[in-house]
Amino acid sequence: MFTNKLFIVSILDGLHTPFAYVRSQFISFITDCIPLIANFLDPLECTECIRHILYTYYKIIKDIGGTLAKAVIDNFEKESEEL
Repeated sequence: MFTNKLFIVSILDGLHTPFAYVRSQFISFITDCIPLIANFLDPLECTECIRHILYTYYKIIKDIGGTLAKAVIDNFEKESEEL
């Protein structure tokens, strides 16, 4: 199962869901699977798999963080204009 590239791709695609609860379930599943992945894959494949997982986390955090930062800036500018 862990050696199937479609499995990993599907899990990583699931992280991009717009629903926070579902995304958190994917994150929990990945967290539980990492020790199993390390047991079944050779070190190079494991490293590549973990790299993909971390990069996907990075992209999600960047997207969410950027959206929140823009909302705060927009709100600040709106309040400044009202003064």
